[in-house]
Amino acid sequence: MAKTGNKILQTCYNISMSFIRQFKTKSGATGVQVCTKCHGTIIRTVHVGSAKSNGELRLLIKQAEEIIKKEKTPLFNLDDYLTEVPLADNLDEVVESENRKKRKKQKKKNS
Repeated sequence: MAKTGNKILQTCYNISMSFIRQFKTKSGATGVQVCTKCHGTIIRTVHVGSAKSNGELRLLIKQAEEIIKKEKTPLFNLDDYLTEVPLADNLDEVVESENRKKRKKQKKKNS
């Protein structure tokens, strides 16, 4: 793995974990950060803000959760696996078609 900063970050973001960190500041407020870890090492810290009341703290935690939610990437893209399946206008037609196929197979087996 190359030691350039971007390469390490790009590699680690595929297998990284983000979490919300709360801490007391010197002024007595509660600070909120979003930290990202890769292989046990914190590789990025985003300071969300500092709160003096519980209401402010809840707001900051919600903002931090949104930051984490935006950074999440799916393991695979479902759009690559989804295909369009034409739906029958009449379910009876589909059932009858399947029954015809089964009868043909039975006739072939019996002959």
